[in-house]
Amino acid sequence: MMLTQIILKMKHRITLFLLLGLYGFVFSQDQATYEAWQDSIKNPDYIMKNILYLDEMEVVENQYKSSNPLLTQVRKDKLMGTDELLHCLPGVNMMRRGNFASEPILRGLSSERYVVSIDGMRLFGACTDKMDPASSYIEPNNLANLDINLGNDDAMDGASTGGCVSFNLKTPKFNANKAVFVRIGMKYNSVSRGFDQLADLNINKKNLAVRSSFVHRKAQNYIAGGGSEIKYSQFEKYNYSFAMSYRLPQSQMLSFSFLGDDANDVGYPALPMDVSYAKAKMFSLSYYRMNLGKLKEVEIKAYHNIVDHAMDDTKRDAVDVPMHMDMPGNTHTSGLFAQTYLFDSLKTKIEYYNTFAHAEMTMYPDVGSPMFMLTYPDVVRNSTSISLDYNRAFLKQNLLKMGFRYEKAATYISSEFGEQQLNVFNMSGKKPKKMNLLNANISISRNIKKSFKLKLTTSYGQRLPTTSEQFGFYLYNRQNGYDYIGNPDIKKEGAWQNQLMAVWHKKKLRTNIAVFHYQFQDYIMGVLVPNYSNMTIGAKGVMFYENTKKASLMGGEWSLMGDITKTTHLMSTATYSYGYDFENDPLPLIPPLKITNSISQKWKGFIFQPELIWSNMQNNTSVKFDELNTDSFLLLNFRMHKTFKLNIGEMDVSTGVENILDKNYREHFDWGNIPRSGRNLFLNLSWRIK
Repeated sequence: MMLTQIILKMKHRITLFLLLGLYGFVFSQDQATYEAWQDSIKNPDYIMKNILYLDEMEVVENQYKSSNPLLTQVRKDKLMGTDELLHCLPGVNMMRRGNFASEPILRGLSSERYVVSIDGMRLFGACTDKMDPASSYIEPNNLANLDINLGNDDAMDGASTGGCVSFNLKTPKFNANKAVFVRIGMKYNSVSRGFDQLADLNINKKNLAVRSSFVHRKAQNYIAGGGSEIKYSQFEKYNYSFAMSYRLPQSQMLSFSFLGDDANDVGYPALPMDVSYAKAKMFSLSYYRMNLGKLKEVEIKAYHNIVDHAMDDTKRDAVDVPMHMDMPGNTHTSGLFAQTYLFDSLKTKIEYYNTFAHAEMTMYPDVGSPMFMLTYPDVVRNSTSISLDYNRAFLKQNLLKMGFRYEKAATYISSEFGEQQLNVFNMSGKKPKKMNLLNANISISRNIKKSFKLKLTTSYGQRLPTTSEQFGFYLYNRQNGYDYIGNPDIKKEGAWQNQLMAVWHKKKLRTNIAVFHYQFQDYIMGVLVPNYSNMTIGAKGVMFYENTKKASLMGGEWSLMGDITKTTHLMSTATYSYGYDFENDPLPLIPPLKITNSISQKWKGFIFQPELIWSNMQNNTSVKFDELNTDSFLLLNFRMHKTFKLNIGEMDVSTGVENILDKNYREHFDWGNIPRSGRNLFLNLSWRIK
């Protein structure tokens, strides 16, 4: 058995980043997004969700009337799911296990290697099979902005080796045109006979503003390309929120927010079990102050969230369930952080959080007594960190950006029963496993010419092992058919990243290109242990999580966008990733080359948008992971939109057909070889009253 016996103590050291060149483009010290993005949002009529490469992407609610091509579609299709929104962002794909709660994949990296935050708060799913990623508890209707960071060059929200996904929720609006704003919407999807509804209310009165929202989604089994029904793909969910803000003198404000999400009867056709319920409750209390001496934009926030999840096989056919099992789980996370700007250009953040994870499994054999075990044996993690982010323009044409994060964490199990389970393998989890994490980055940007800009970034990041990697106990992975056991003595994972980005624009055309390379150290992956017996009936064997020597990931993204005529806008993207492990074998679940082309055409107030998506085959697959090859596919979509002025407010109408050719296909990272949706006709109505 290949188990690391001790945790290596971190030696305090200063990492020196060599400046490899002067590259990039200029943007102001307080900007949150690249000038490449800001300059590209010139077309008010583009209604698709794609398409522009950049490290950080932002969808900003208060720019509804702006020409942001991503924003326009998202805000007009209020009932687009979070899965759909994330899937269309460059460098992001969605791993599906069914028709619900897909897991974001950043450049081929799954959720172990990036951080998810919600308004700066940490939230952890409660399912050992990752049926409930944090993104599944967020609805786009509640989003003020969404930041995707593809790499280690921003660690304000957490330590990682692959980037971060930051969901920032809407807050109540002050000083709106009217004291009351109301939105209601409905959407129908033919492929799953799905019917969604939403309601959104904002009330403001002098120093008090209140916002509440409600979303309901219900879908039946969806139909794949060619007409086959995908059993166990139904779901129903409710999402509801309430937020209140009160303004105090001297530019101060107190805010309270609550977000709830309840899903039930969720089918997962790629897994042996479904979900009877998945629930999340998130609470936060915040204090804001614009200026406090030399401090600017001061924010202090305390939060707590609870996630409850239960897997269920009672609705499966008996032939698919060799043994009935109950598998509930829950997580509780509490945290506190304070952040501010010093001297305009230095952002600082101090953060603490505590999280608890419990999951269990009870097996009911046909003969004999029930068998019980803890799959997450009451795992406790405490983390304290400090983060710095510095931006400084110099010599007119250059921008320097530096970031640093130091995090100290301790993880242990609080269950005596769980300790007894580990003792079977001569392991222990009662003594806290302490780790010190370092994330640091530096980038140099330069305006080479008025129409040509370059940016070079180098960064280093470290991450904590996940609960599954450190303390998971016989977790069955349906994708490759093995049981997985965590390793309490596993080390942290590290990664160097280098990235070069170039932007060229002239008149109404713009093209972006980025190339990247990740070099992982102590890469965490499952390693087969031949002499261990599997727990799951039909499993191929047992894998232990281990630190392997290294792994590499490289690739790039390209985009072209511009106005062909005054009423016609073109957008095109291509993405590609390639990765290999310490034995030079392909990494699993790496997406192949993918190209998207869209044209939006405005005519008499209508916007028409045909779209063509092509994905190459993926034959460079992982033998260790028993990964299947994936065929290439070609998809054709068509959308249409128009806004109608009414006596009271406005009515947005969107309709179209997705997968017009009714192609039977799957993305490479989808589990269980389950095909995606076939031809889908949709109709979306949204009425705004203000």
